[in-house]
Amino acid sequence: MTTLRAEGPVMPRSRRTVWWAIGAAAMALALGVTVAIATARPLSTPFVASAPAPGVEVNAYQPRIIASQALMVVHEQNLGAHSVISILDRQSGQLLGQINAADSPLVLMRKSHNQLLVSDVVNTSAGVWVPRLLTFDLSNGLRPQGNAMPMPDRTTYPIYTPSMALSADERFLYYMKRTDCGFQCNEVALGIIDLEARGSETVARLPINCGQVLLTPRGASDTAAMCPILGSLWAVSSSGTAQILAQGFETPGLYAAVSPTGAPYWITMSGELFVRDPQGGTLIRKSLLTPGSGALTGIYRWQEGGRVLLGVKAAATAEAIASVLSVDSNTWVVGAYAVPPGTTYLAPLSDGRLAAVHGSQIDMLSSLTGAQLGPSYSAPAGQSPWLVAP
Repeated sequence: MTTLRAEGPVMPRSRRTVWWAIGAAAMALALGVTVAIATARPLSTPFVASAPAPGVEVNAYQPRIIASQALMVVHEQNLGAHSVISILDRQSGQLLGQINAADSPLVLMRKSHNQLLVSDVVNTSAGVWVPRLLTFDLSNGLRPQGNAMPMPDRTTYPIYTPSMALSADERFLYYMKRTDCGFQCNEVALGIIDLEARGSETVARLPINCGQVLLTPRGASDTAAMCPILGSLWAVSSSGTAQILAQGFETPGLYAAVSPTGAPYWITMSGELFVRDPQGGTLIRKSLLTPGSGALTGIYRWQEGGRVLLGVKAAATAEAIASVLSVDSNTWVVGAYAVPPGTTYLAPLSDGRLAAVHGSQIDMLSSLTGAQLGPSYSAPAGQSPWLVAP
């Protein structure tokens, strides 16, 4: 048995979240209370070992990995200069492969092609930080596929944001680009990489000072992009065309997307929900919070089936999350449930579970009802890792 551990100095909370511990909690359901990872081979004798690019090392412990059965665990070391991506079997917790990458990794599974996409930022010999995209073949010992692709001006925000996303058909990769254009001025755009053409990038321009873009799939190949500061929602095509879907919403925005019925909707930081019709008229406006019921703390993910989860604090100045609002974007029915006392972070996983972090303990809850689904997990002391789940 080998226990997966993150080594190195502890990051401040604002630098990285505790997502690695959440990933371990997901495995606890299958492994029991202790999270021990049994490797198919000793770590010193990988099935495949390679160094495909500067700052990257690959060790594969199985010749074939199936994306839909894998869980990715990511943590950073050495104050962000180095990161480790571990690929685990979701059921057994077995370590299937491991990639040592550079700073600020963003990781996605491209399940339709059984690929792992890794974007990191490497420090060149000239002292220049260069974002790049690497692709790995899960069916062939994590072997890299082609050369690294550039990702110019990719954002490297220190907290999790959905600023890199695949289209629904998984052909196009969208990512947020940002450059300075003067005092309190940011030019914002989306880089669009055609993964079939490898390295062919199109750029879609969004308004200056759009804010931290939030991406959600739209149609087969396009995306919807939210500009939270400007109160607008944009339709961005894979060819680089950006068109207004809806605008004039109250700001600052917290979450926006297009419902399964095609209605643009917008949720503000104050908890107001706006639903528009295709002609721009307001179909629905409702307050998600009642007076004195608390304040929204963040949005985590638009769930399968069109549900959005919102964390609620007991008061605007509180640090802990007290409850979760679940908004169904098919019916606009709002549900609510409490989370464990002292919860400071929530992370929806891809199978209807919600990880609630309080102190060093992580509970696995139903994302629909908040019911406890399995044993809790206590993170080892001194950990500062984070999770990316497929």
